[in-house]
Amino acid sequence: EMPFVWWHLARSLASRVDACFPNGTANLRQDLGRRERFDAQPRPERNGARFHSDVLRVLEHLSSDGTFSISRIILVIDEVEYLLPLGDGAIADGAGFFRWARGISQETHGKVLTVVAGAIPLVAELAQLGGRDNPAFQLYRELFVPPLRRAECSEMITTIGRRMGIVFSPDAVDVVYRHTGGH
Repeated sequence: EMPFVWWHLARSLASRVDACFPNGTANLRQDLGRRERFDAQPRPERNGARFHSDVLRVLEHLSSDGTFSISRIILVIDEVEYLLPLGDGAIADGAGFFRWARGISQETHGKVLTVVAGAIPLVAELAQLGGRDNPAFQLYRELFVPPLRRAECSEMITTIGRRMGIVFSPDAVDVVYRHTGGH
């Protein structure tokens, strides 16, 4: 499952790079990020290494382009609990992502950073998971998001609902807010 995660991250990075450089990125060779289909690649078990190479090439391009005064790459990962063996639905070798995150941050002197979001803060708190060292241990600083105000909660659920073809009435929004407290 991690080969797909690496490929998806690479595709997202390639998309963002294209958006930042509308005049083209012909001199920027990305390997994994340019593969449009996951099933069209040889040896997907190498995707972690391919993603690493893509990230370093993008960082080098940002540094040499002259357009950007700050050249950093920040990867934001939501539902991070699926990357560690914390229960059902965990991605096999998801811990490899955190080994990579720690290593790339050190290798690039903080120019490649990861931000993670999730419902379980244990990701960075436990020294060991499943009898093995936790590569995310003390890698992240915890920051709890405060509850949303009613208007913010309404905007969030109606926006997400709209994308899924669901319309929430004002009464439904009130019920959701009452039961969640805006969190």
